Amino acid sequence: MIALLFTHAHIFWLTLGGLLLAAEMLGASGYLLWSGVAAVLTGLLVWIVPLGWEWQGVCFAVLTLVAAFLWWRWLSTRKQQQPGEVLNQRGHQLIGRRLRLDTTLVNGRGHIRVADSSWPVMADTDLAAGTEVIVTAVEGITLKIQAV
Repeated sequence: MIALLFTHAHIFWLTLGGLLLAAEMLGASGYLLWSGVAAVLTGLLVWIVPLGWEWQGVCFAVLTLVAAFLWWRWLSTRKQQQPGEVLNQRGHQLIGRRLRLDTTLVNGRGHIRVADSSWPVMADTDLAAGTEVIVTAVEGITLKIQAV
């Protein structure tokens, strides 16, 4: 069995790489990905250029470190999105949005339809139905609007 492993070492590395990549798909969060890639690359290299087991281990270790370093380098230079200050604050996400009144405001108060929901609105003056408005601020769940 050991003699078979030494004569067909590329099969060992390709199998190990496949197992590591399969384990990564089960949810290792990237920890096994680069080791799996390094094992596959080692298997391909050993298939082309027969190496002793010592050099195979060194090749696997170096390829793992190089792949992990390159991945880290790519992640650190990539522009990362920061979660916005208005995440999960739907009213604040509407500030600056232009809308059209469905009903007339009475005493500066009423409701406006945004997508599939209705929001209470407040304005300084009464506005007629069909007036285009812009959301300027949010007070609790009430949108402050003014005519465009």
